[in-house]
Amino acid sequence: MSARTTSKSALFLMELIIAILFFSVASAVCIKLFVHSHLISEKTIQINHSVLISQNIAESFINAKGDHAQLVKLLDASIQPPNQLMLYYDKNWLHTDAEHASFIVTTELYSENLIQFADITIVDQNSNILYQNLASYYPQNTVEAIP
Repeated sequence: MSARTTSKSALFLMELIIAILFFSVASAVCIKLFVHSHLISEKTIQINHSVLISQNIAESFINAKGDHAQLVKLLDASIQPPNQLMLYYDKNWLHTDAEHASFIVTTELYSENLIQFADITIVDQNSNILYQNLASYYPQNTVEAIP
């Protein structure tokens, strides 16, 4: 009678071990999926902020009518030769200095055939490009109507 009880206990113990192993594997897969989704979410947040900042710079460039000095004042940017604006942002996307920067925005200003261009590039600490944008401004000559 004791042999029969032992075999039932061993079978129950084996079943319990297999169930624990199954739940361990399932939880490891779920944790891996949660980590992966968190990384994708962080990357999406970075890209969204990059798009918004790039659009802000492009709109400021158009509002300044391609004037480099006015653009520097609007953006509170540092200018580096030749015709490059640098903006620095920390990990929370707040404007900061170069020492504490997690994201760097480089805007190269140039002109071709009267058209002003601003090539905007946003990179992270590892120099991975998050977003690029090209803004252009064509100064229009307006002719006033003679009354």
